[in-house]
Amino acid sequence: MQAKLDLTIQFLDTQYISGFCQLSKDLNKICTLHANCCVGLGAKLHDLRGVLDVWRNYTAGTPDERRAGKFQWKLPGICIH
Repeated sequence: MQAKLDLTIQFLDTQYISGFCQLSKDLNKICTLHANCCVGLGAKLHDLRGVLDVWRNYTAGTPDERRAGKFQWKLPGICIH
């Protein structure tokens, strides 16, 4: 199938991907966040709202504050523990 569609498959570097089951500590590197291990749309939305709050606080900081990495995830959530 891969050859038929002329696709190249690559593994994604986990330093750039975070998820509810394994939260990254370095927001400078995260490009995407997934909620695959979270069951139920309501639970996912609840925890994603918390992640959005963390992101807003993080991006409101100065570059020096962001590099220091002293942010904290909003825990616990429904799926984030």
